[in-house]
Amino acid sequence: MLGIFFYIARLGGDEFAWVFPHRISPLQATLFGEKIHESLSIPWLHQEHSFNLGASIGVANAPMDGALPVSLQRASDMALYSAKASGKNRLCFYDPKLDEYAMLRLALLNDFRKSFANHDFVVLYQPQIRFSDNALIGFETLVRWHHPERGIVSPIEFIHLIEENGMIIPLGKWVLNQACKDAMTWSAPLQIAVNVSPVQIERSNMLLTVASTLENTELPASRLELELTESSLMCDGDNTINLLNELRQQGVKIALDDFGTGYSSLSYLQRFPFDKLKVDRSFVIAASNHTNSDGKSDAKSILRAILQLAQVLNLETIAEGVETQEVGTLLHELGFENAQGYFYGRPITADQAKQLIIDWPHNIEQNNS
Repeated sequence: MLGIFFYIARLGGDEFAWVFPHRISPLQATLFGEKIHESLSIPWLHQEHSFNLGASIGVANAPMDGALPVSLQRASDMALYSAKASGKNRLCFYDPKLDEYAMLRLALLNDFRKSFANHDFVVLYQPQIRFSDNALIGFETLVRWHHPERGIVSPIEFIHLIEENGMIIPLGKWVLNQACKDAMTWSAPLQIAVNVSPVQIERSNMLLTVASTLENTELPASRLELELTESSLMCDGDNTINLLNELRQQGVKIALDDFGTGYSSLSYLQRFPFDKLKVDRSFVIAASNHTNSDGKSDAKSILRAILQLAQVLNLETIAEGVETQEVGTLLHELGFENAQGYFYGRPITADQAKQLIIDWPHNIEQNNS
């Protein structure tokens, strides 16, 4: 490739190393990375199903980034983490500033471990409504980290970090248990939706975790809904299908979250046992804000197509990110069944959720002000 000789080795799992015995220029390294991405972008078939691969690439040069193999591997690892953090499927070169970034990541991870042991996390609930009668149908579970010094830490800052280190498994288990316990205190048997990470699907016994949680909290399985993103489905597809089928046999509902932002493959919808599609808020925002030259919204057309697809597959639909009454009306007119967003309610504590259930129906505009 590119007329350059190199060695290749598998470091473990899905990590590979290319070693060039002679120094190459940054341009040559970039072109080499582009060739890798180009090769991996070609879809491949397995048992009549099409798959696409990607790669994040980190580059380190000797002797500037390290004279010893261990130093070069560390520098390339740092560049690789930077490539993943910037959106994956990218190439990044090592920069000494990444050492500072690594120290910040390590400090954040240590803080996370301490906070988890000290119970510095809280579970919040965002209401979900049904358009047809404006009924409160349930809540989505959200987790917030109350850092003792930094205050509220956004999940965007730590979720990927704890997924990489496996800490998402104990956190996810705690969130699931807390959500089911809180739901049992509600005055109405509403739905409780809990997000599940790809790491939980891949590395933990989700079937046992869910079964034991439902038994310990006495929450009926029919009230629990697990939300998975499309990236979760990339983890050992056949085993994931079996897991989801067994969960549904228990009575648990399965929702595909953020639909439209990932691969959105029709084969997923046909193969995996879903009950609901959650349309990503980006489509909702686009449908309310943008129109093409004909005065029609392309996003609206996409939403209509998603609705038709859901109808054919007998899937319930819910739209995220509804922040105004006008957007809610638009989605209702398009044919969506359910919605959530700041217009209907912001994330609230367990006690506030209990009171909201008692007070519903209420004046949404007043609640939103």
